[in-house]
Amino acid sequence: MIQRLLTLAGVAGALLCAPPGLTTSLAAQQWEERIPGNAGEWGVQALRPSGQPVIPVFDGWYAEEDGTASLCFGYFNLNFDEALEIPVGPYNYIEPEEYNGVQPTYFNPVPLLARNKQRHYCVFTINVPQGGGQDIVWHLGRHYEDYSVPAHSGAVEYRVDDIYFPTDRAERGGSVAPIVRFLEPEGPEGIGKGLRGGMRVGPVAARVGEPLPLSIAVRQPTADQYAELEPYEGGPRTFEVTWQKYSGPAGIAGIVTFSDNYIAAGPVEGTAATTAHFEEPGDYVLLVQVLGGGYDNQCCWTNGYVEVNVSP
Repeated sequence: MIQRLLTLAGVAGALLCAPPGLTTSLAAQQWEERIPGNAGEWGVQALRPSGQPVIPVFDGWYAEEDGTASLCFGYFNLNFDEALEIPVGPYNYIEPEEYNGVQPTYFNPVPLLARNKQRHYCVFTINVPQGGGQDIVWHLGRHYEDYSVPAHSGAVEYRVDDIYFPTDRAERGGSVAPIVRFLEPEGPEGIGKGLRGGMRVGPVAARVGEPLPLSIAVRQPTADQYAELEPYEGGPRTFEVTWQKYSGPAGIAGIVTFSDNYIAAGPVEGTAATTAHFEEPGDYVLLVQVLGGGYDNQCCWTNGYVEVNVSP
């Protein structure tokens, strides 16, 4: 699949752009850890328990109905134990400045348990004019080194065909992106990651030490809702729901814990509920990703964001 090839090429490209001393060090240290993917297992020589950087990744772009384009960005944390906090600033910024501030500041370790998820795919999008030649560059830094990835909608090779309902559904196991609606807190319904998805709700109020209830409704879209969707004959699917901190106060006190952050919902439709716990006041953003297929297929999950204002 072209999407998988582009994704892995993006990671490799970012690693190749790293300083020569670092790439030599990574190549010299071999590890036995292997992560499964749709194309079989692949070795991860760069992974360590801690001390490694986070690599920004351009996951491709797709056309929106209004003629604009959405650029998908994800990341590869090269640590399988260490989560990193990188606030917006000299080690976490987007150029041009007008797009800066939408990126995450909390970077989870390698998601070893999630299905078909070797890294964190398309955690946010940036909407731009379609066909524009201007590069949108995301920079992440650690140990005084800069890792960056350029993105724009002028590269045909990085275009992802209909990210919601792919033409070749057999190649993707019949998967489509699920429709997600916020129940608690009450919020919008959407599908995918760009203008039709990427739903945002809040800010909602929470208090330190008190659980914040979170719940969503999930269902598979049908042909009468979206004309381009072909009937799926492979039987009911079970959706996977993952909650994580996206941004907020840094440090141990700023860690957000969930009663359940990896939940199965469905098949066909269902609800998923969890609670979030905060130990530090401040402004947070939580990300929920609902998977209807494989992350490395690019088409088949939906993002939602909850803004939370936590008081003492």
